[in-house]
Amino acid sequence: MKTIVALAAAGALLAGSSAYAQTEPLTFTITGSWSEVAFTGGLGPEGMAARAGNVDGTFQAVLSNGDVVNGTAHCVGMNQHPSQIFALIISCDTTSATGDNTVAWLLGCNPATDIAEGSYACVGGFQGKAGLSEGTRGSMTMFFDGQGGSRGVGQWLN
Repeated sequence: MKTIVALAAAGALLAGSSAYAQTEPLTFTITGSWSEVAFTGGLGPEGMAARAGNVDGTFQAVLSNGDVVNGTAHCVGMNQHPSQIFALIISCDTTSATGDNTVAWLLGCNPATDIAEGSYACVGGFQGKAGLSEGTRGSMTMFFDGQGGSRGVGQWLN
């Protein structure tokens, strides 16, 4: 779950760019590093049902216009019932290193243990909450490697 929660933090990287109002879609790649997950709750034989966690991280995003954005993220996640499409849902608030932009992320993730133990592959969206990014929206994919790292790609939709 550490990697799952961490992935959501990657969204913050986008928050610092001044290039939000472009006519061409603005895309990005993102990498991140995450702390250990602090878990809460958890029921059932393996303690996985309704288990939640929170994590802090840092990220760097490289935008298609050449801007580089660094920032921090705080994420919370919760395991989902096996009948749901995603095993984990993560919600994050991200802030650019300059402190002038805040972006919220929502990601749905599934284990990618065939790639690496403890890894997750995620898809989701983001919305600017404050600063230059306020009111913008976008989509992204993220891979959490199970070792405290992440990488992904995304684009703004407006």
